[in-house]
Amino acid sequence: MPGHGWRLVFPSSRHVSRGAGDATPVWFQPDSPTTHRPSRRRAKLLAEGLVDAATHLIRLLNEETALLDGRRDRLVLGGLGQGCAMGLWTMLCWGERLGAFVGACAWLPFCDNVARLADQGVFYLGGSSGSGEDDGDGDGDDDDDDRFDRAGFVCNEMPVVGFPPDDNCRAALASTPVCLSHGGDDVAVDAALGRAARDCLLQVGFTVAWREYRGAALDDDGGGGGGWLATREQVDDLAVFLLRIADLS
Repeated sequence: MPGHGWRLVFPSSRHVSRGAGDATPVWFQPDSPTTHRPSRRRAKLLAEGLVDAATHLIRLLNEETALLDGRRDRLVLGGLGQGCAMGLWTMLCWGERLGAFVGACAWLPFCDNVARLADQGVFYLGGSSGSGEDDGDGDGDDDDDDRFDRAGFVCNEMPVVGFPPDDNCRAALASTPVCLSHGGDDVAVDAALGRAARDCLLQVGFTVAWREYRGAALDDDGGGGGGWLATREQVDDLAVFLLRIADLS
């Protein structure tokens, strides 16, 4: 963002899926977003793809950070559709605070696993009681402590797909601002998947800005499309979010 000293990173996939005479960039296989739990074979294939792509993205993020003299808090990662899914997963695994994350047509691979681990983190790392009730000491810090503990627990379980735990990720997961938007009528990536990703991130401890739009089901010719930005308003709202984050810094 000119004049703000930030870098926006919208990476492209290194791999291409070929079928029906088409060549489509893909981050991982299987690439079809779904609310159903994948079979063991598909889950293994998905995890391997996530590890490979996230390794590439983390290397890229480190290179971009070097261009900012180490200012990771001025680095914005974003993605669309499967790119958003990959970006979210990379953010969870990187273990460093980002300036922000922006995404559209979102979904989160292994969303139910991450949510379950976040839930367990309330009990394992959130103090002696998992009830969420005030312990009566009056310091008002319990909610913040629980948020960081949940985030740390989720990140420490990331070796389930091949990533080592990182102590720094606790603060990163709880402090990186996130903006997700989705077409409520999107026929390529159901809005329910975006809502599930949003709810999962909230459960981990993120602050998430969320908005749905109408018009994602139409392509330029008025036919069925989806999996893309729905309206000009959606683009404008993303810009407003980024400028607000930059001004706050």
